[in-house]
Amino acid sequence: MKQAFTVEGLCCAKCAAEIEEAVGRIVGCESANMAFMTKKLTIEAPEKDMERITSETERIVRRIEPKASVRRR
Repeated sequence: MKQAFTVEGLCCAKCAAEIEEAVGRIVGCESANMAFMTKKLTIEAPEKDMERITSETERIVRRIEPKASVRRR
């Protein structure tokens, strides 16, 4: 299953790359792609794991970019 998110408040490409890398390491995440220019984060994971991965993603984004917010597209 693929789920797309918008990461508002992202300040730089380095932060986007850090988010992509950290989300990609979440157990169960098959792939993560963060596009800085469009602020779009796409995660691919089994449907049964998506809610947990989404919660972990929100924590990761706030840790890397404290003023950022995540919302489903």
